[in-house]
Amino acid sequence: MPSRSYVRGRRAEYEAMEHLVMQGFQVARMAGSHGPFDLVAIGPQTVKLVQVKSGELDAFELRRARERLAPIPAPACVVKELWLRVRGGWQIEVLNGP
Repeated sequence: MPSRSYVRGRRAEYEAMEHLVMQGFQVARMAGSHGPFDLVAIGPQTVKLVQVKSGELDAFELRRARERLAPIPAPACVVKELWLRVRGGWQIEVLNGP
């Protein structure tokens, strides 16, 4: 049986996928990859690499997530984003991009 935090995180990833699809992106979930990004969203002009976080993050966890993603190289058309699930909505932080 999956842990409660895994189920909550997976649910947040699916909600983020739905949000991106409604914006016109084709989205793939990187389940089981243990890579730095949970979702890859491909749009007509932009590719988004998204790390999804759910639940309350303290300042240390948030800084650690930023530090892990920021140095990953990406071409100009790729945007790296950190999505935080907060109180029924999204706080989206762009870590690079146009």
